[in-house]
Amino acid sequence: MRYVEKTKRGVFGWIVKITFILFQFLMLMWFINYSSSVGEHFQNIDNEAGKAGATIGAGLAYGFLGGVWVGGTVILGIPLMLTRRKEMVAVED
Repeated sequence: MRYVEKTKRGVFGWIVKITFILFQFLMLMWFINYSSSVGEHFQNIDNEAGKAGATIGAGLAYGFLGGVWVGGTVILGIPLMLTRRKEMVAVED
């Protein structure tokens, strides 16, 4: 006889999981939208100082986006892992 671990989520667990997936999707859309707007902005700059400033600003913004993304993933990921109920089921071979 061996034991198999099966996981089930309750209603709150499903809400947390859907929130986590929605957060990931929204952050990906925000990142893609920002990347396209930065590309359009760079095309309109003529001088080197403006390009340097835009590069620094874009780098800071990407750092902020990455920090929000990682922080939100950690904050939502912990409840996501904790709301998973484990159940050991005996299986006969």
